[in-house]
Amino acid sequence: MFNFKSYLILVFFVLIPIPSFAGVVADGIYTGAYKVVFVGMHNKDSKVGDTGVFEFIVEDNNIIQIHDYDDESFNKAKSKYYLDIDEDTGVVDGYVKQIRPFSNPPVTLKIHLDGKFINNKFAGEALVQVIDPINARIERLVFESLD
Repeated sequence: MFNFKSYLILVFFVLIPIPSFAGVVADGIYTGAYKVVFVGMHNKDSKVGDTGVFEFIVEDNNIIQIHDYDDESFNKAKSKYYLDIDEDTGVVDGYVKQIRPFSNPPVTLKIHLDGKFINNKFAGEALVQVIDPINARIERLVFESLD
């Protein structure tokens, strides 16, 4: 039968609700330093070895904005975010669709992100693809620690 000690253990672990803790990705700004490791033949603006910094703004476990310190056309473009962040692991997967109407001709990009947020940093990779007016992979970026 149950003794008092067993009863206390039962009450503590089963009947008392345990608060859930927030995921590993807190609201804030995450930084990702990247290096260009591939440039397609349709990309005249980048070369292998170029570097830059992305700033990811995260709220409520969603990326609400990405800022590129080295590419003003990236920042001026109309962006829609189709990215999922795993609350438990910090892994991000998905893409950003960008329309750059000011380009001649106007360009639509799809930027596939695959990586992880940890300690206010982003590590992983991005594949940049033009989807309109042509369909071509134009760039691959690898994000590494700033340390």
